[in-house]
Amino acid sequence: MKIKVIIPVILLVLAAVGGWYFFLRSEPFKPGLIVALGDDLTAGFGVGPDENYVAVLSKTLGLEVVNAGKNGDTTETALTRLDTDVRALNPRVVIVLLGGNDILRGFAPQEVEQRLASIVQKLQIGGARVLLLGVRGGAYKHDYDTVYNRVASTSQAAYLPNILEGIVDNAELMADPIHPNANGHKKIAERMEKRLRDMLKVIK
Repeated sequence: MKIKVIIPVILLVLAAVGGWYFFLRSEPFKPGLIVALGDDLTAGFGVGPDENYVAVLSKTLGLEVVNAGKNGDTTETALTRLDTDVRALNPRVVIVLLGGNDILRGFAPQEVEQRLASIVQKLQIGGARVLLLGVRGGAYKHDYDTVYNRVASTSQAAYLPNILEGIVDNAELMADPIHPNANGHKKIAERMEKRLRDMLKVIK
């Protein structure tokens, strides 16, 4: 009778010990996929594939950062490819850097705001945290600050208001009047790094 009672107890103890051993030996939590959605700035026009800010961030963070940048992209075209190029990857964090080409093409701020808000909302509904980046200065003469500010405020997305500050007006950091060179991309990555690390800390 005693043997019948002792055996289940021993099995339970072994199971508990095994569970703790597995827990202690298991790999540390790794944040989910990070995707960068954007235009020429994200695609890395004018620099090598390992020199754009996405590649630099990936190396610095030690995590995969998928580059979903596309040369010539606007908020309009980015919205049409959002599901296939970004949401299909089920990302945990998405960097959104759009608006530069909208400015250059003279798109109405109200239209840009509507599309940008839709992009952020769709990403958040899919479970992703969003880091929204603003652009202005140099050739990007139209002031879209209020657009970015309202979208960030309404969606409560993480926000860096002018990722090109001190870059677009510095010839040493630009490949041409619109696109940063490798050093410019390093600066962009540096400005994002802390905010991304903070975002990754709260992902469960």
